[in-house]
Formats: sequence, structure tokens, C-alpha cells
Amino acid sequence: MDLYPEILDPEYDPKKKKQKATDKTIGELKSFGPLYTTEQLIARLSKSQIQIVDGQTEIKQINGQNNWSKNKLVQLRMRIDMLLGEREALIARDQEERQQTMYKYKKVDKFRRLQSPLWNALHPTI
Repeated sequence: MDLYPEILDPEYDPKKKKQKATDKTIGELKSFGPLYTTEQLIARLSKSQIQIVDGQTEIKQINGQNNWSKNKLVQLRMRIDMLLGEREALIARDQEERQQTMYKYKKVDKFRRLQSPLWNALHPTI
């Protein structure tokens, strides 16, 4: 009840429209807080005060959802960056393996051309 500490005053009457301002300090008013349940405090508020408190609660919930969404978005961006890095590493490794395979293939092909015709007849290429 930080918005309306005057409702904590035992002399406060929620049914009266115009009430004089209390001369108690905020600390004194807050000391009366444990005397009431949440339902009793809400009952002491006017309709417009209840709407403001409900609005504040909604704003806090929306801000909480907003913060959660931002954190989730940051996590997803980090995950995407990590996956892109892994993808680049895999592409580089694949190209390296492809070059090694082509080198071996060219070496074997050159070796076969150097062999005698009889060797080539007995060992046909697939």
C-alpha cells in the first residue's frame, strides 16, 4: 500500500468522501500495516484507488513478461551465433576433406596412367 499509506490509519474511514489529511508520518502509518489483511486493505480503498493499484499490478506483470522475453531473445541470439560458428567450422572442415580426397584421387589416377597396359587391363577402374 505504498501508493495510499493513509488507508493504514485506524481513524481512516473509507466510506467518508472528504477526509482531513492525517498528521501521522509515513513510518507511523506503515506500522499499522500488520493489523490488516490484504483483503481488508483493498476494501478500504476507493474504486479509483483500486483501479490504480490494479493498473500498477498489471504494469509490473507486463514488465516482468517483457524482461523475460528480452532475456529469451538474448539467449536465442547467442544460440544462433553459436550455431553459425559451428556451421562455418563444418563447412571449412568439409572443404578441407574434399580437397584431400581430390588430391588422393588425382594421385591414384596419375599412378594408374603410369602403369603398364597389362596392369591396367588386369586392374580396371570402376
